[in-house]
Amino acid sequence: MLSKRNRIPSQELSDVLRRGTRVRGEYMDFVFKKTSETPRFAVIVSVKIDKRAVIRNRMKRLVREAIQKEIPSLTLTVDGVFLIKKKFPKEYSYEDVSLIVHSMV
Repeated sequence: MLSKRNRIPSQELSDVLRRGTRVRGEYMDFVFKKTSETPRFAVIVSVKIDKRAVIRNRMKRLVREAIQKEIPSLTLTVDGVFLIKKKFPKEYSYEDVSLIVHSMV
């Protein structure tokens, strides 16, 4: 789980999504906006991706864990939102998701 200082409050999500720069990937998009504070992130998985909360929560957990491992190595301070576009294949593990997150951040 991301620490509280590394999470974007829900009130600020729309600002990042509207004014941020978008990096597109096969399974997810990364929308970010540079800030002067600590790096903060959010993960959004729509019900359209999968109706089962178990699947959506697993996807969020995998992405959050990958983000948590990337935070110490970040040189830029950004507010970033990961938008999951497509369901991960069942055989995807943390390592696979971590590679995707690393390439986007």
